[in-house]
Amino acid sequence: MGSLLSSGLEYSLMYWYRMSELTADRAGLLACQDEKVVLSALMKMGGVPKSFYDKMNTEDFIKQAKEFNGFDYDSMDKVDKILLIATQTHPWTVMRASEIIKWFESGKYQEIIELHGKDSIEELEILCTKCGRKLKGTETFCGVCEEKVWKR
Repeated sequence: MGSLLSSGLEYSLMYWYRMSELTADRAGLLACQDEKVVLSALMKMGGVPKSFYDKMNTEDFIKQAKEFNGFDYDSMDKVDKILLIATQTHPWTVMRASEIIKWFESGKYQEIIELHGKDSIEELEILCTKCGRKLKGTETFCGVCEEKVWKR
C-alpha cells in the first residue's frame, strides 16, 4: 500500500517538475524578449545537429510544435503521451516549444511586457541611489551628491 501511495506522489512531483521547466521557458522569453531566440535555443537543446540546424529554420520547428498539439484530440494519443513522459524530469522539447508558442499567441506574454516592461532601455527611469535625482544614464557621477553611479 505504501509503494502505491509513494508512486502516486512521485508522479505528481515529476509532473510539477516538468511544469516548472515550462515556467522557466516563459521566464527565458521574458528575459530575452525574442520568441525566435527561445525557439532556437530549444532546437539546440533538443539535439538538432549543427549541420542540420543551419539548413532547418525555426519556421519548420514552429510548424512541428503546432502540429504536436493536434495529437491530443484522440484520447489514446493523450494516454500514450502521458505514459511516455510520466517518469521524465523534462518535457519533450517540441512540447516546450508548443507551450511557448501557445503562451505567446494567447497574449499573456504581451500583457506582462506592457504591464512591467518598457519598449527600450532608454525609457527606463534611472535614479541616483543616494539622493534620488533623475539621471540620463550616461553619467559617471551624480551632479547633485557626487555619488558614483552604475553604467548601462
